[in-house]
Amino acid sequence: MVKKQSEAEKRSSKGRTFPQSVRLGIFGASGSGKSYRARQLTEGLERVLFFDPLGDFSNGATVICDYDKLINFLFHNWRSGFRISYRPEFGNEVEELHKISNMLLLLQYGYGRQHWGKVTLVVDELDEGFPSGITQKNPKNGFAYLCKRGRHFGINLIGCSQRTAQVDVCFRGNLTGLYLFRHVDPIDTEKALQMLGRQYAADFRNLNDREYIYKSGALQKIVKNEKK
Repeated sequence: MVKKQSEAEKRSSKGRTFPQSVRLGIFGASGSGKSYRARQLTEGLERVLFFDPLGDFSNGATVICDYDKLINFLFHNWRSGFRISYRPEFGNEVEELHKISNMLLLLQYGYGRQHWGKVTLVVDELDEGFPSGITQKNPKNGFAYLCKRGRHFGINLIGCSQRTAQVDVCFRGNLTGLYLFRHVDPIDTEKALQMLGRQYAADFRNLNDREYIYKSGALQKIVKNEKK
């Protein structure tokens, strides 16, 4: 199935780009504000592909539910821009994310020499598509390569998950920016504090919905009561 983006939606999604390559992690409990923040970050970007198992990013996007149709759509729209919500087959998220990652590498091979710019891949439910331990089982995993080398091809990554501890370290260890929303599970909370720094434990544990702590290098920022 392909549900196409309207012309008005296409025009509104063009023009902005990240000033430099990014790999952003957005972690938090269900309903804490992760998806809203990811939509904010991608607003106005010219080429965005959402790996969207639950369909949370379908609004304003071309919805595609078949891998072959996704390839065909990207082939015909690569230079003109797109905003796609791709629904992977349930239970096959790891393999589909692997294949899509390799496909993006091939399509972006001419980055820097051709006339196209960056592309942003947003992976929702990242613990399903890139679970902890996957790189040990398959060192040649395509998404793992994007985590380590994607910036050389102009591929930005944004990963969202409720289960911080269940996302493979290859992603968590290569972030340029980290957004931590309210957590519930104690194991995920512990992993989040390891990433953030225990000096922020009190602020982290007192977060409400749509409040987050942002970390990038030494920069720490606490955002309270972000409006929906």
